[in-house]
Amino acid sequence: MIQTSATANTGIKITSAEGIRGFNGTVQTINIGTNGAGWLGLTGTQAISWNTSGAVTIAGWLANATTFSNGISSLGLSLNTSSTAVLSDASAIGFEV
Repeated sequence: MIQTSATANTGIKITSAEGIRGFNGTVQTINIGTNGAGWLGLTGTQAISWNTSGAVTIAGWLANATTFSNGISSLGLSLNTSSTAVLSDASAIGFEV
C-alpha cells in the first residue's frame, strides 16, 4: 500500500486490492478500481463515473458508443450505424443530421 498521509482517510491511497482512492478529510472523492471502473466527485454523488465497458455518466447523463442521454426522460442523442444522429425530447420531436 502507498499512502500519502499518516491519517487513515486523508490523501491518496493505492493498493493492489482496491486500486487508487483519494480522500478529502474523511470524504472519499476519487476511486479508480483495479478493474478500470471508477468515479470522481463525492462518494454519494459521483459527478463523473465510468464502468469497465466504457460507459460514462456525467452529472446524471449517460454516454457510451451510441447514446448520450439524461437517463430520466427520452431526451438524448442516439447514433446509428449509418452515422445518422437523432435528437429527441419527451414529445418525440427530433431532427436528423
